[in-house]
Amino acid sequence: MLERTLNEEQYDILRNCGEFYQSIIEYNPDAIFFYDCESHFLSANPAAIQLLGYTVEELQMHSANFLVAPAYREKRKQYFQQVLQGTPQEFEEVIMAKNGQQVEVSMKYLPTYIDGNIIGIHAIARDITMKRSMERELKAITERYQSLFDYTTDAVSITDLNRCVINVNQAFEQLFGFRRDDLIGNQSPIVPTELLLEQAGFRYTLLAGGTITGIETKRKCKDGKLLDVSLTYSTIRDDHGEIIAFSGIYRNITNRKRMEAALIEAEAKYRALVEKSQVGVYIVQKERFAYVNPRFAEIAGYTTEEIIGKSPLKFCISQDREKLIYHIRRKDEGGGARYQIRGVKKDKSTVWVEVLGNHIPYNGQPAMIGTIVDISDLKQTEEVLRKSDKLNIVGELAAGVAHELRNPLASIRGFIQLLQHGADIGQYAGVMLSEIDRINTIASEFLMLAKPQIVHYQFKDIRFILKSVISLINTQAIMNDIEIIEFLSDEVPMIKCEENHLKQVFINILKNSIDAMPGGGKIFIELFHSLNHEELIHIRIIDQGYGIPKDRLHKLGEPFYTTKEKGTGLGLMISYKIIEDHQGKIIIDSEENKGTTVEIMLPTALEITPQKLC
Repeated sequence: MLERTLNEEQYDILRNCGEFYQSIIEYNPDAIFFYDCESHFLSANPAAIQLLGYTVEELQMHSANFLVAPAYREKRKQYFQQVLQGTPQEFEEVIMAKNGQQVEVSMKYLPTYIDGNIIGIHAIARDITMKRSMERELKAITERYQSLFDYTTDAVSITDLNRCVINVNQAFEQLFGFRRDDLIGNQSPIVPTELLLEQAGFRYTLLAGGTITGIETKRKCKDGKLLDVSLTYSTIRDDHGEIIAFSGIYRNITNRKRMEAALIEAEAKYRALVEKSQVGVYIVQKERFAYVNPRFAEIAGYTTEEIIGKSPLKFCISQDREKLIYHIRRKDEGGGARYQIRGVKKDKSTVWVEVLGNHIPYNGQPAMIGTIVDISDLKQTEEVLRKSDKLNIVGELAAGVAHELRNPLASIRGFIQLLQHGADIGQYAGVMLSEIDRINTIASEFLMLAKPQIVHYQFKDIRFILKSVISLINTQAIMNDIEIIEFLSDEVPMIKCEENHLKQVFINILKNSIDAMPGGGKIFIELFHSLNHEELIHIRIIDQGYGIPKDRLHKLGEPFYTTKEKGTGLGLMISYKIIEDHQGKIIIDSEENKGTTVEIMLPTALEITPQKLC
C-alpha cells in the first residue's frame, strides 16, 4: 500500500515537472527550436514562430539550414556536428524570416539527452538585430567623431579637471610640436606662466556653467615660441550631468594678428599721407561729401566740417554744374572720370580744379573717391599759350586775308573811277555793295578769331563752324594750289561747345595740312554722325601731304614737338587740350608720302540735363 502511494506521488511530480518545463518553453521570450540528429525541425515555441513568421508545420518541412543565411550555413554545419558530440555551441548568425527580412540572432545550441543519449539538439535564439544595428550606428558615429577629432584643421585637446591631458588630435601635435604620447597623463604645458591666472579664470567660468568662445590669447609651443590663438573651451559631462573633463579648440591666428598689425600700421601711414597730402582727396557718397582731407578744404576755402555732408554742387559755379552732375552720376566702365571745373570758394572767388574720380564700394555702399588739384595757374598759362597760338594763326593768315581783301577793293576802286568819268551809279551799285559785304564778312571772321573771348559753351551747329573756317582759310589754300573738298552730312545733331576754340582747332589742323602739301593737292573734310557705342560727331581732315613717320606719331601733341622746320608744336598741343575740354578725342593716322588723316570725335551730349541734387 505504501509502495503504491509513492509511485503515484512520483508520477504526480513527474507530470508536474513536465508541465513546468513545458510552461517555461511556451512562455520564454527567446525563440527555442528543437531538431533531431539529422537537423530536421521537430518543434518550436511561440516566440520562435513569432520571430520567423512560419508555423511549426511549415518548419517541419525543412532542415535547419533552411532558415540560415547562405553565408552562415557552412559554419552552422560545423557547430551542429560539435553539439552532437556533446559540446554546446554559442555563436551569432543571420536567419531568414518568412517575409524575407534578415534577423540577426545570438544562438546557443545544446544537446538534448534521454537516458544519457543525445537524441537531438535544441537551440535558443535571441533577436539581437536592433542591438547590432545600434552598435553599428554607434560605431559609425564614434568613427565619424574620431575622424573629425583626428583630422580637423583646428587643434583639439581634452583635459581632466586637473588640467591633465586625456587626448589631443594630430593638428594639436603639429601646431604646438608635442607628441600625443608625451602629453597624455601630464598637465598641459602650452599655457604660458604669465597666463596661468587667466587659465584658472577660464576653469572657474566653465565649472560655474559659463562658456569660453573665441577668446584671443597666447599659447606656448614646445620650442618656447608663443602663438596667437583663438580658443574655445567647453565641458564634457557624464550620464548624470556631472562635469568630468574639458575640451579645448585652438586656432592659430598668428598670421592674422600680424596682418592686422600691418594693416593698422599701413592705415596709419596712408591716413597720414592723405591728411598731409598736397592734393585734395574726397569721397562722395549719396551725392554728398563723406570725406575730404585738409588740402581739399584749403583749396575750397572752407573747413572740413563745413564741407562734410554738403552737396558738391554747393562748391561749383553754375555754368559747370551740368558737367559735375554728369560725372557724379555716370557709371564708369573700366577707368575713372577726369575733368576740369571751376569751384566757388568761401570768399566767392573762383578756382580752377582738375578732378579725378573712380566709383568704388565704401562702407558697403557705392561711392566715388578721387582727388582735386588746383590748376588755376596752369589755366592762366594755357590761356596765354592759346592766345599766343591764336595770334600766330592770325599772323599766318594775314597774307591770305590781305589777298582776299585786295580783289574786292580793286573792283570797288575801278567802279569809283568809272563814276568819276560820269558813269551811271545805278548800273554798278549792286556789285559794289556785294564786294563791300564780302570785305565785311572777311574782316568780321578775322576779328572774331583774334578777339579775346570768354569761355562759354553753347549749343552750335558744327557744319556752320566748319563752313566759317573753310571760308577763312580757303584763300591760303588756293594760293598754295590746294583744293578743299567737303563731305558734310546734313544728319548731324548740334553739340555743346565753345565755337571760337573749335575754330582754332580746325584752323590749326588745316594749316598743318596746307604746310604738308607744298606741291599742292586736295584736302578732304568729312563730317558724319555715329551711334556705335555712344553718340559721336566725327570730323575727318584728310590731306595728301608728305605724312609723318609711324615712330613719331605718339609724340604729337607734346609741347614744343613739331615736324615742321619753323614750328613750335604748341598749336597741336593746344588743339588736343581744347578737344579734351570738350570731352572728345583726336586720333591721327599717317603714312609717309601718302598723307595724314586727323579724326576729331566730339560727343553730341556733353552733359546731362541739369537736375537738382538732394
